[in-house]
Amino acid sequence: MEKDDLFVRYEGGDEKKAATKEDKIKGKYGEASDGFTLKGDDKYAKGMVREGRKCTDIFCLAIFFAFLGAMGYATFYGFHKGNIEKLIAPVSVNSGAGEPVLCGINTNTTKLEDYPLLYLQNLIGTEPEAIFNSGVCVKACPSGTDTASVNKVHCVVDGKPATGSTCVPASGGLQTAPYATHAVGPFCLPTSYSSLPPKAKDGINIVKKQIMSGQSGKTITNMVNAKSAILISFVMGFVYSLIFLYLMSAFAEQIAWFCVFLVQIGLLGAAAASFMEYSHLKGEAKDQKGD
Repeated sequence: MEKDDLFVRYEGGDEKKAATKEDKIKGKYGEASDGFTLKGDDKYAKGMVREGRKCTDIFCLAIFFAFLGAMGYATFYGFHKGNIEKLIAPVSVNSGAGEPVLCGINTNTTKLEDYPLLYLQNLIGTEPEAIFNSGVCVKACPSGTDTASVNKVHCVVDGKPATGSTCVPASGGLQTAPYATHAVGPFCLPTSYSSLPPKAKDGINIVKKQIMSGQSGKTITNMVNAKSAILISFVMGFVYSLIFLYLMSAFAEQIAWFCVFLVQIGLLGAAAASFMEYSHLKGEAKDQKGD
């Protein structure tokens, strides 16, 4: 057999060459394909054909626009009527007038809108609750431990505005010594971990663990840990989309038949599993009846 014979098929004993592209078009469209060409037609010169095109599903378009409008309204209503600050505001036991308050959120007895951050006066302890109960609401995090920096700190203690050492106590029962901080979300955390006393280091580790154990902390941690995977997923999603578009344009018919084949296999498998389960239950019923 010569090499060209690989492209020959036999029907009824007669030799017949494989159908060409032109033969397939002729078989699909018949006489309408005779002499058909896009060359020289001005309406196809710019690529997209707009002549004769129109919306064919007005009802679906109306539902789509209604969905966009409802989503926009829900977003607008949530931002203007909701209070996101309450979801992320830290709780202070010491800043309220005899009751816990949310830093940055006013109450009937205490004005806290200018004090959105929580500074922890006591980092020495083994229980997260005791450490967080020492927190006071401050306008800005203490940036240093010197007298000038401490005197610039403004806070609320027992429902009343205060400054200086009332907000940042000196060494004593509350803490080993003042410590410089910076804002991490709504919390004032130490600027330098290495400069803290050993017991205070243990305390800040407890604080970090407590913050990150919450749902928001877990979400942030997971996103940071998975940032490479997320970026790769975006890139690969774009690449897979291009591959899918190419496969659909080149092998649309084959893919359609393959999907039909998978559906049929699934139906046959489900039927077989159902029959086996029926036989099993029927056998159990007979055994129980015999007993």
